[in-house]
Amino acid sequence: MNMDVHEAEADFKDLNMITTRLYDRFRHWLRRGFTALFRQDPGYPPPFIAYLLPDDPQWDEEGLLPVDDVFNPLPIQIPAWDYYNEPRYDVILTVYWDNTTLVYQKTWPGEDFPSLPLEDLLFDLPEYHLTAGIHSIRYEVTEYSGNSCHRH
Repeated sequence: MNMDVHEAEADFKDLNMITTRLYDRFRHWLRRGFTALFRQDPGYPPPFIAYLLPDDPQWDEEGLLPVDDVFNPLPIQIPAWDYYNEPRYDVILTVYWDNTTLVYQKTWPGEDFPSLPLEDLLFDLPEYHLTAGIHSIRYEVTEYSGNSCHRH
């Protein structure tokens, strides 16, 4: 079988075009079929922190905690999210204070929890974390896919 250079180039271009089309279709199929697996930020709402004063233009700061409430544990509620149950995998909620200090973690084994127990989303932040200054709270949800989604 004798093939000249022009025929080989034409075959290569056809193969390249077919490969590109297959790749595009495969990528589209993955994006459409597995969007939950590749979710980066589902737009989780912020946590609810008890006792915070309402924001007021009288002061320049937001999210102030009254002095009387800094000597007791601070109740925090993580809002419920769209919970996807996959029996073989765990879903993990991890909460951080000031972005680095782990203050709460809960794991739900998929086979034991077909729905999200709302009482597990409420916890008390120990009072020794309530020092003067600006603080932040961040939570992260690791779904059955292993992807972590977070909210500050």
